[in-house]
Amino acid sequence: MQIKVSRNGLIWGGVLIISLYYFLNKYEFIRKAEFTNGKALYYSNGLMQQARIEFIADTVYYSFEAEPNVTYKQGELLPVIYLKSDPQKAHVYNFLGFWYTGLIYCLVPLCIWCALLLSWFESNEIITLSYLLNKLRKKEIANQHTESKTLSDSSRSS
Repeated sequence: MQIKVSRNGLIWGGVLIISLYYFLNKYEFIRKAEFTNGKALYYSNGLMQQARIEFIADTVYYSFEAEPNVTYKQGELLPVIYLKSDPQKAHVYNFLGFWYTGLIYCLVPLCIWCALLLSWFESNEIITLSYLLNKLRKKEIANQHTESKTLSDSSRSS
């Protein structure tokens, strides 16, 4: 059996695999997480002012640094998502606080994948994936040949 796929099909396959990996990880985090509200507080870190979000989980105060370059008002109440098993792993639950960074990190493998495919394959080229399948067939044939040889040898000895 041969599988034929175009260069565009491989690119979209890579996009699908990378997207699935990203969204399944986020889904798993959300599934294990709890939601609460946190308060934005600012502190100076040298020349830069950094937002720190404080929230309460199980009557204990926790805090984490918000994503850099995202501004919140002092004392603003924000939705927070955190792992119940590890409240230190918390994020502000909005696009920039929870989803954005992971999407940016997904662009790196996607760019590498596209660069490899665009440089190795012509636009109208069809890629045939049959090597592995043929190799497996050859192994099966070799195994059947060895088994039949073993059976014929045992019948001769008896």
